[in-house]
Amino acid sequence: MMNTNNRYCGDKITVIKDKKLDLSHKVVDYLNTISEETERDIHISIRKSMNNMPASFTMDTDKIIIYIDPSLFQSKKHMEFSICHEATHGRLIYSLGFCSPRKKRLLNSVEAQEISLIVSMIDDIPVNKILENEGLPYFISYFFETLNRETRAAKKRDKKYYYPFSEDNYLISRFMTYRYVCSWIHLNLFELDTVYVNIIKKYQRVFQNSYPSEYELANRTIDIIQKYDFLDKDEHFNLHKEIYALWGLTHLVEPSY
Repeated sequence: MMNTNNRYCGDKITVIKDKKLDLSHKVVDYLNTISEETERDIHISIRKSMNNMPASFTMDTDKIIIYIDPSLFQSKKHMEFSICHEATHGRLIYSLGFCSPRKKRLLNSVEAQEISLIVSMIDDIPVNKILENEGLPYFISYFFETLNRETRAAKKRDKKYYYPFSEDNYLISRFMTYRYVCSWIHLNLFELDTVYVNIIKKYQRVFQNSYPSEYELANRTIDIIQKYDFLDKDEHFNLHKEIYALWGLTHLVEPSY
């Protein structure tokens, strides 16, 4: 299916809702590679984000579906990174054979979002490593701009800062834990400029002091992550399984190939 409004889109990439994205040739080539590997079309659907996330990947029976909210992108580079990132989540499952979560029952919105945080936290490691190895844009400045704001909020112990994500206190706590773990992943598993290293270290010092319960769970989560080779699909499976147990979610979900 050709999107005639985007001169750079291939015949396996469809942009829904008549929006011209003007993606670079390199990005379209990468998306076409994923489409060929997985034997799935890629659908990029534009809609307003409900949780302040600019892009997301959704499981589907025969397509790779990516939802984006263009109003939340800081630049074209941010948009292209986000689209490639979400498409690589599909590549991880449908081409490379990594596990995905299998629900044990119908989930409410809080349960579904908590599980989504864990999946993102774990799977973003191999996803970003793949992008790094492909030489694709690794756009992370937005992460650190947000981290600076979180540091200022943490100094005041202001959890209301996270209300754009959710107003549920339990889910906010889980999201804060997720953010701390992500900061550790960036710091320890990727090469960063000194300015970014300093931002993370400052954030972590303030977080540890202001949010001891969230820090405790984050630290236990990090201990588990360090045990596994996240680029090995079987170890990745066991990593999911152990973190689901740590976060008390084994009655709701399990990893599945």
